[in-house]
Amino acid sequence: MHCLHKLQTLNKYNEAKTDGGFVLLGTLIAVSIISILVIGHINLISSDVSMGSFFAQAQQASYIAEAGVEDAIKELRQNPAWKAGFKSKSFPVGSGSSYTVNVDHSKAPIIRLHSVAKLSSGVVQKVEVHVNVNQSNQKAPFPIRILSWNIL
Repeated sequence: MHCLHKLQTLNKYNEAKTDGGFVLLGTLIAVSIISILVIGHINLISSDVSMGSFFAQAQQASYIAEAGVEDAIKELRQNPAWKAGFKSKSFPVGSGSSYTVNVDHSKAPIIRLHSVAKLSSGVVQKVEVHVNVNQSNQKAPFPIRILSWNIL
C-alpha cells in the first residue's frame, strides 16, 4: 500500500511537471503575440506622427512660396517692367527658410511668376502665377489681375 501511494505521488509529480511545460510554452506564445501587436501599434503611431509633421512642413512651405508671389506682385504694382525677381530671400527673416521668385515677361502682357520656397528642413514647394498688369493708369500703384494661381 505504501508503495502504491509512492507511485501515485510520483505520477502526480510527473503530470504536474509535464503540465508546467505546456503552461510555459503557452505563456511564451501569448507574450510573443502581445509583443508583436504592441510593436505594430508603435510603428503605426510613429508613421502617423511623421506624416503629420511632413504635412505641416509642406503647408508652411506653400505659404512661404505664396508670400514670394505676393512680394513680386507688390513690386509689379510699383513697376510693371520689373524683372529682377528674388533670389533666396529669407522669410521669415532669420528662420533659415527662403523663397526664390523668377519673373518672366516673355509672353507679355501676361507675366509669369514662379516662386520656390525652401524650408531649413529641406522641404520645397513651388507656386506658379500668371498675372496681367493694367497700365491704363499713368502712375503707380498699377492694378494687377491674377489669371491663374497654381501650387505645383
